[in-house]
Amino acid sequence: MIGGSVWIVEMLVVLTLLFIIVVRLKEWIEDQIASAAGQKSGAAGGELQMLRQSMDRIEAKVDRIEKVLDGISE
Repeated sequence: MIGGSVWIVEMLVVLTLLFIIVVRLKEWIEDQIASAAGQKSGAAGGELQMLRQSMDRIEAKVDRIEKVLDGISE
């Protein structure tokens, strides 16, 4: 009788430990995925900033060209 109870308690302990391990592993995987996504968005943000700066320079050049063309047409 006591032997069966000890076996049940042992199985409950093992199952509880397995459950804790699985939950922690799941949390770790989710953190890794989130950090990887953050790194990708950070790299994309840097590229986006470079593209914006390039567009600003192009717009400035176009504005200068328009001023020159307006001066010629008068």
